[in-house]
Amino acid sequence: MTYTLAMSPADEALIERYAARENLSVPDFIRRTVMDAIKRRAHVPRPKARDEMTDEEFYAMIDRSMEDARCGRVAPAEEVFAELEKEFAVE
Repeated sequence: MTYTLAMSPADEALIERYAARENLSVPDFIRRTVMDAIKRRAHVPRPKARDEMTDEEFYAMIDRSMEDARCGRVAPAEEVFAELEKEFAVE
């Protein structure tokens, strides 16, 4: 797949300097930068199962969850899953 980026001359010069600093061509620099961003964004550590937690870890997690609920930092599961499906292009 090929994409064409339209950039200002100042942005092009900036990317060329960053690529040169890394001893990469501009396309290789952009490819690496994009792939690094995808890896960082897509990595979600596996949550611990209850039997892998100490009691202190478990109760701290429950306390944080309850505080989130009290402060309104919640969303219906349907909305969360719909947003994840849209973000990760799941059909």
